[in-house]
Amino acid sequence: MSRFRAFLAASPWVVQTAILIGIYVAVMAIATLWMPWHAWDMNLFASMSASQTATLDPRIVVVDVQSYSETENTSPQRSTVAAFLSKLASKPPAQHPTAVILDFNFGPCDLCARATAVLESSLLAARAANINVYAVEALPVDQNDVPGSLETHDPDIYEGYRYLAGFGHTTFVVADSGVLISRDCYAAVSYRAPNSDTAVTQPLESIITLVSTGFDGSNARQATLPCNTQQGAVYVGPSLTRSPYSTLPRDQFYPVTLAHSFPDVASLKGDYVIVGSVEHDQPIYESNIPDTQAAWQRLHGDGSVDIGGPELVAWALSDDLDASAMRGTQAVNGMLLFLVAAFSGVTALAFAACFLLLRRLQLRSARRFLPWIAAALACCIGLVVFAAFEALMLGLGKVQPQVSLISFAVLLSAGLSGVRGNQITGAAQPLIPPSEDQPQDYDVFISYAHDEGAWVSENVCLPFREARLPDGRKLSIFFDTSSLQVGQAFQDKLSLGVDGSRVIVPVYSDIYFQRPYCIFELRRAYGKWISLGAQSRCLLPIMRGHPNIPQAFADIQAISVDDQPDIVQRIVAEVVERLAQQHTAARTEPAAQGGSKPSGEEAPKPPEVRP
Repeated sequence: MSRFRAFLAASPWVVQTAILIGIYVAVMAIATLWMPWHAWDMNLFASMSASQTATLDPRIVVVDVQSYSETENTSPQRSTVAAFLSKLASKPPAQHPTAVILDFNFGPCDLCARATAVLESSLLAARAANINVYAVEALPVDQNDVPGSLETHDPDIYEGYRYLAGFGHTTFVVADSGVLISRDCYAAVSYRAPNSDTAVTQPLESIITLVSTGFDGSNARQATLPCNTQQGAVYVGPSLTRSPYSTLPRDQFYPVTLAHSFPDVASLKGDYVIVGSVEHDQPIYESNIPDTQAAWQRLHGDGSVDIGGPELVAWALSDDLDASAMRGTQAVNGMLLFLVAAFSGVTALAFAACFLLLRRLQLRSARRFLPWIAAALACCIGLVVFAAFEALMLGLGKVQPQVSLISFAVLLSAGLSGVRGNQITGAAQPLIPPSEDQPQDYDVFISYAHDEGAWVSENVCLPFREARLPDGRKLSIFFDTSSLQVGQAFQDKLSLGVDGSRVIVPVYSDIYFQRPYCIFELRRAYGKWISLGAQSRCLLPIMRGHPNIPQAFADIQAISVDDQPDIVQRIVAEVVERLAQQHTAARTEPAAQGGSKPSGEEAPKPPEVRP
């Protein structure tokens, strides 16, 4: 524990970074739960997809049963469906479809016993011919997308339903943007299984999922299916094309009656056949806005008709079979958490690159804004990379609809990166904003590693102590062996020493950059150098040997005593010359304020220190 505390004390960046990461996680958690991201994104998603040309997958066929009298559950309806299935079962296997979907709710019917028995026989014949027949179940949901119980069938129908390959729901919700939303699965739905006399509570998959995955109708399997509660958008195709109530292409829509129970088509090989009533079977859908029809008009593009239930099943199945051909975009929500973290990471890396690059430039007075300039650039880079990713996904026929949340994550990552950069450059900003003419407590602050105290005392500190100004005054030097007293808070004293010194002279070495207090002093001095500008020459580092200087401080020129043995003397001379110049300016200032100025007198220039 003591070593861990010592590590934290020596590495304050660990704590600072951990705090910023914690802030990021907390803000993202709150934003995800509170902000209306989904509604905003669905509006964008709707506009993008509305621009695409919708075409129904050519493998989908709708057989429209038109044998109705006063009510939906009539004998002719069941007889027509039975005749169609029997005729289909009699076809050679090479002409059989991939699946048949019955989009009906066969409610109680006192006069339908004979037709129901015929329908049961046709289902048995289809099963014997290895034709997969599925049934659509009506599943009501409330305004909060919470499912109720399935509508009850005619009890006799359940006898025939045991020959089904599977059954599932087809329930849609109209979003604020007019987008039609489908759900893959509803958990804990109460219904009576086709071959059971008792009600069960199990997950109920959508008919689209069951058909596309080839579900075999096993109750045990359905009970163990993972319930994917994600929602996906479904888009219907062009407005009316062939009848007062159908939007489907002519060669994919076949009306049948009891007298003409099979469509005029040579073969349905490989097709997905949806058997229903477009005119009478209206879909079950809920809207989260009061005016359902208004939302439907925005979705459908033509408010003159209501689209039929079998049509929605057709478009949803087409959506699943070939999303790129149907509408060009398919919602991809499963990667949301990964994408939030990924693009936040890209932004943080972009910030680090921009930050290190900008520190090498001559930014002059703009250097104090360096962290925020780097953060703005990183934010732009993150958003551009995200936009490129979205363009790539769109080209592949998919789109990530959670655009707002990911963009917010990029902005947050850039902002917190800017805070971290400000901590690095600031660490430190001086306690009082420095200026060239403010009073200073010390002339020189010498920063060094205590391991090299003897060498620094003799080769750096002593030359400064022996130096004299023109008036004979000694330099005021902060050298911690003599400037710190017992009982003082050394970090505060060091901070005040750096802030209150005209010149800071760090003695770089391999050991120097391993000592936390040296890094603390250097960061403090660096903050002052940024505030005053590089022209102030308030930071004059020298080196012992050729240590590896951290990138954060690499933009400040340092000269090794191994390369130029007189570098300390030259720096001492420069400091003395600058102090003498300041004293001269202070003496002549009253005369200048009185309107006179010594003629022909030029301000002396400090000698340059060249590498």
